[in-house]
Amino acid sequence: MTTGEFSPNNISAKPINVEASRILKDASVASYETAKQAGGVSTFEIFNKKVITITNADLASLIQYDNEEYFGRSEAQKHILQGVVGKSILTQDGAAWKSLKGSCNNSLSRNNIEKYHQGTQLGLDSALKIQEKQEEEASLILKRYNFESIFVQTTTKVFLNADLTAAESAKLHNAYVELAALSANYIKYPVLMLMPSWMPHPTNIRMRLKSNTIDHVLKPIIKKAISKDTKTASLLRDMDEEVIREKRCPLKGKEHFSLLKSLYIAGIKTSAVTLEWIMMYLSEYPEYWSQLSTECLELYGTDYPDVENQADPECLGNIINETMRLSPTAPLIARKVINDCTVAGVKMKKKDIILISVYGIHRSPEYWENPEDFIPSRFSKPHNPKAYLPFQLGPHTCPGQHLARRMIATVLIRLAQFYDLEPIQGKSFEYEGNVVSVPKHAQNFRFVKRK
Repeated sequence: MTTGEFSPNNISAKPINVEASRILKDASVASYETAKQAGGVSTFEIFNKKVITITNADLASLIQYDNEEYFGRSEAQKHILQGVVGKSILTQDGAAWKSLKGSCNNSLSRNNIEKYHQGTQLGLDSALKIQEKQEEEASLILKRYNFESIFVQTTTKVFLNADLTAAESAKLHNAYVELAALSANYIKYPVLMLMPSWMPHPTNIRMRLKSNTIDHVLKPIIKKAISKDTKTASLLRDMDEEVIREKRCPLKGKEHFSLLKSLYIAGIKTSAVTLEWIMMYLSEYPEYWSQLSTECLELYGTDYPDVENQADPECLGNIINETMRLSPTAPLIARKVINDCTVAGVKMKKKDIILISVYGIHRSPEYWENPEDFIPSRFSKPHNPKAYLPFQLGPHTCPGQHLARRMIATVLIRLAQFYDLEPIQGKSFEYEGNVVSVPKHAQNFRFVKRK
């Protein structure tokens, strides 16, 4: 292939007719269906812009590994970030963002995350004790709000080495939930993406108010975490020292807040939703919960694992991977063309749109045997790495993936050591949402304490 051409194996996009309302109503589902209808890659026009939808893993991989020469962040992604954190390094493309991303990748590496595992444990224990006080001693009922609360506590402990009071946790959590819900309006009502975040539209105003509430809670905690007088380590301090040590752009003033708030909105929500999806599958297939409980008790007893010296049970990683394959929290990757290029034989101009269906690639029989079935053991064998992208690939890979996996694994281990999960048969696995896919029909999960 020549420079600016993205057509692996001479693949060609198939032109199809698509109503604009279909994409605007649910871009995730429409992208999957149109690409599937076209045999892997479709093309059509909306509002005088060319759109390509993709379920071909080779083409999707090429586009994701582009180093922002031809493809950049979508307008929706920029507007959501800017509405949440304001204009900063985190809402930009280019060299400044790449530099900060490199520091985040180093600080959030698997080895570095393991240093802070105790913080995850302490945050989890704190969250579960609060919940246990509200329920009968013999059982524990967890739902979406509880999963989010768990990750508010654990993320705060790991990033800031701080403990939240019950009031601070509730205030932060409620503001975060409302902010995340408001950010979805940019997808639901695309006209909002044409407005700058400062424009006095009700969504923009409410987002700023909720963002200010989060600032009010976090500001003194962040100030303490990065203070030169503070002797205790934290991930945020690691990031700060990393960018200074590497002579990258140091985080100053509001950029500490924008970084942390972005990690809160992205990390807490996606981790909580992933855990909810895992519980959906484990309550439907209780044999895997039994296997997980048995292996955790054999390996650790009732102690927390020593993650630096003890491996997780193989079935744990397989369960997490298979859940993220069938129900990826980010079912759609959107890219904006930033320089003219050719994609699957289609000449694309600046501001044209690429939509990669993660959901479609993860369920394609071309890459997965029995793709609709929940089979965790499939991840004990090699698979096509291009066809598995729950955290995306290339420069835009999620920097917090190791932290998310570690926190999710810790929660699952702790619950599996002490509780039986009551089965819930016949539930719906429908999802909703383009930015983050959540179960359309939320469940309450009942855990019974073992005697």
